[in-house]
Amino acid sequence: MKIKLFYLLFLIVISCGSSNHVKSKPIFRYVDLDTYGKFELGENIQKINSLTEIKNDHLFLKENVFGGAESIEIISNSNGNIAEIIFYYGDKTSLKTEIEEYQKTLGIPEISNNKATWNDGKTSFELYEIENEVYSKMTDLIK
Repeated sequence: MKIKLFYLLFLIVISCGSSNHVKSKPIFRYVDLDTYGKFELGENIQKINSLTEIKNDHLFLKENVFGGAESIEIISNSNGNIAEIIFYYGDKTSLKTEIEEYQKTLGIPEISNNKATWNDGKTSFELYEIENEVYSKMTDLIK
């Protein structure tokens, strides 16, 4: 019985593999702004200039153009394309619940240091918590 249990645990560890080999299902790369349309990773930041504002030297969507998060920060690369989108949910959102919800569509994430990460080769999507406040981040991996 102990040998069977050992082999079962061994198979589970082997099947998990390392994060470099595990790919998630395709990850969404856009933010739907309802009546304002949508924007996505890799697009030029100019597309949404009228919908953004600068706060503390960071670029955010204006509060009246989105729902579902307390704020959405946009980070562009040196070419002026959208490289990262960071959603701030505050302390009223449960990291554990968010991870469970995203697992339904994206599959099992890599979990490390209170952060869940999905990676489909084009996009990285992270859910994490800092001082009991929940964030998510989409990062463009296409170079």
